[in-house]
Amino acid sequence: NTPARLYEYTWTPMNLDGEHMQGGHGKKYARFLVRELKQFIDKEYRTLSDRQNTAIMGSSLGGLINFYVGRHYSDVFGKIAIMSPSFWWGNGIAYKHAQNYPQDLKIWMDIGIYECGSHQPKANEYILRQTRMMREALLKQGYQENINLRYFEDPHGHHNEYSWGKRLHRPLLFFFGKDQKSADLSP
Repeated sequence: NTPARLYEYTWTPMNLDGEHMQGGHGKKYARFLVRELKQFIDKEYRTLSDRQNTAIMGSSLGGLINFYVGRHYSDVFGKIAIMSPSFWWGNGIAYKHAQNYPQDLKIWMDIGIYECGSHQPKANEYILRQTRMMREALLKQGYQENINLRYFEDPHGHHNEYSWGKRLHRPLLFFFGKDQKSADLSP
């Protein structure tokens, strides 16, 4: 994460402070990932470069931009991990984009119960509701639970690297485990 994360990880601008529009250049970031970074990695390292062996993972706004990458670069990335996503960004524009989301992806999506801290139950419920709505939108698009969509609510999860690290094994097992459908996803 960099100081330019609002700029890079959002594809639509949003007014956060009542005065200035922020963000909105995620298209450039996604294009960089595909045209420069992935090509460099595939050239310099021994990789399985096809889409079925290529995943992208991110948390918070990183999860949000992964949603965008999945929509626009499904020919490159076959597996998308969306951890603690910021679906509220852009006044929920992601829900509109979910209506024509590619159906040939494998998606991991998760959220912590305490994303906003244990002292903010209403804020936590709002974030949970936003993520559950996206899960439902993807199911309506034809995704199948535990087949090409896995959803997890971390009962102890917060919006931080520690929580994301504690559950990182789950999307990796779902994407690349030997028995991906019934992989043991216990902590």
